[in-house]
Amino acid sequence: MVTKPLHLDVHEQIECAQTLASRFYTDPAILEIEKSRIFRRTWQLVGTLSQACGEVNGGKRTISDPESFFTADVADEPIIVVRDKQGELRAFSNVCRHRAGPIALGSGCKNVLRCQYHGWTYTLDGRLIGTPDVEDVEFFDRSTMGMVPFRCETWEKFIFVNFDLKAEPLAAYLGQIPQQARGFQFDGLQFAERRDYVIDCNWKVYVDNYLEGYHIPIAHPGLMKEIDYAQYRTDTFRFYSQQFAPIRAMNESDRASFPRKDAHNLRVVFPRSHLEKKSGAHQALGGVQR
Repeated sequence: MVTKPLHLDVHEQIECAQTLASRFYTDPAILEIEKSRIFRRTWQLVGTLSQACGEVNGGKRTISDPESFFTADVADEPIIVVRDKQGELRAFSNVCRHRAGPIALGSGCKNVLRCQYHGWTYTLDGRLIGTPDVEDVEFFDRSTMGMVPFRCETWEKFIFVNFDLKAEPLAAYLGQIPQQARGFQFDGLQFAERRDYVIDCNWKVYVDNYLEGYHIPIAHPGLMKEIDYAQYRTDTFRFYSQQFAPIRAMNESDRASFPRKDAHNLRVVFPRSHLEKKSGAHQALGGVQR
């Protein structure tokens, strides 16, 4: 339980600002509030349209194919992303309405989803159609017991989910990022690998460090040699920030594909998703769970 009011006491002038009080990084109650008020009310990156979903008749399937699904977790909440038979991408809570068992595990290709506990069965548009041995239960109405839906939208090949059905659209969060990221080669972008790093710290510690370039001269000497550090800039917008610095030299191919001539170009969408472009062909996407 939070014993003190959640007053941030942040000075509007960045030159006068101080780090948040330590309790914002250590109090479990504050973390629970952040999950509720931040992570479950903002757009969270959960996967890509090339997300593997198994095989059908020897052919590999992804979430771009009809009747496919994959599962994920956002702020300790299990979710499921599905592509129904009509090709619509949807997201739901991966918690059965009966006894909170998992509706699906991992990923795969199915035309219905069956709870792993009591076998309640749901269509890929969220309707409950199978409830073994409860037909005679009085006042039971299947139509009111479907999977709990979440908002699901995409930008390029990236899939975002928002628990808040009244939240602003993803486009409002991204702002000018689609235009600013026009140098990214999305058409040829392919999934290379996934790396998970378990860091024993509060999520804000990681994000705080990721959002500043102050550490570059010491921690990233290779990058320091490429960029004009004196021109390093951070621009803030309503839902995201952008960091970039010009490179010291640029070849013709990079100049054509990345017109802003940035070597270090990073955008972070609140609270945790980041998109990065460095010199050459390096492109990366990632995020912090909590």
